[in-house]
Amino acid sequence: MQSERLDLYREAIDRLLASGDAYPCFCTSEELSELRKSQQKAKLPTGYEGKCHLIETADASARIDGGEPHVIRFHMPDDGTTTFTDALRGEITVENSTQE
Repeated sequence: MQSERLDLYREAIDRLLASGDAYPCFCTSEELSELRKSQQKAKLPTGYEGKCHLIETADASARIDGGEPHVIRFHMPDDGTTTFTDALRGEITVENSTQE
């Protein structure tokens, strides 16, 4: 069961946060919905804008310690592409600018 592996997941998250490969995001589902609507209205690609990766580590830690709800997001490079192999679709390449 996944719940039996929580300690392993927390260790992985801690490593990703410490290395700068991930960051906490405090955006609410309402904020993300509004962002998506404004992107659609402007006929832009929809997606998270990455604003929470600008939050200083100490500030993010204080917010987490205060119990503020958050998720962990991967920090993606702004340029270039990422390629991975999907079990059903084979090799897939995506623009990093669309993945934040």
